[in-house]
Amino acid sequence: RGNLQFMAEGVASSVRIFLLTEELTSIESILKREIKFPAITQIAVVDNANHLLIAASKDHHEKISVQYHKEYRKPPADESMRMVLHDDLLTVWQPINGSLPEGWVQIESDVRFIRKLQFSIWLQTVTVGMLLFLLATLILNQVLKTRLRVLNIAADFAKRLCDRRGASLDIHDSTSEFTRLIQSLNHASQMLYEQQRELFEKEERYELA
Repeated sequence: RGNLQFMAEGVASSVRIFLLTEELTSIESILKREIKFPAITQIAVVDNANHLLIAASKDHHEKISVQYHKEYRKPPADESMRMVLHDDLLTVWQPINGSLPEGWVQIESDVRFIRKLQFSIWLQTVTVGMLLFLLATLILNQVLKTRLRVLNIAADFAKRLCDRRGASLDIHDSTSEFTRLIQSLNHASQMLYEQQRELFEKEERYELA
């Protein structure tokens, strides 16, 4: 509703000078331009005697028509009634030139179009959200698979440390936790190897003695 009110204020400001000089062709050009906005079905300019000067209308096929019929259109006296919703049609009245109006701008908007647009935006948001969730799930699943593979290899290596003293794990992982784990296992393997080598050397010296 705020956007429609803002639009009505802009139209009122644009047509004021042409209303004073009665340049209806210039007013017609402004109304034809503004009515192209979605959901707007009619924009009218009413004089200070409450007679329609000009109105631009748009049908369901986006076809624009202009009328100059001098029909009577009385704007609401109560300021709170200048924006009224009735049968899915939102009507806004905007005075031209403030408290002592030289005329009025009347804009009608089909709220069904706005609801459809809101639903379309909501549906797109939900769809994008679901796709992002699925993508994140796939990425997480792949990451977990990689991490589990590294853990399984590391666990198997740890089980065989006593049989594979001095051997090392050659796994490159981007996370610091897994890198430290691999480095610790390799360090433990090397330590066991060194201890075994020292033990063999002592045994050899003992035998020679």
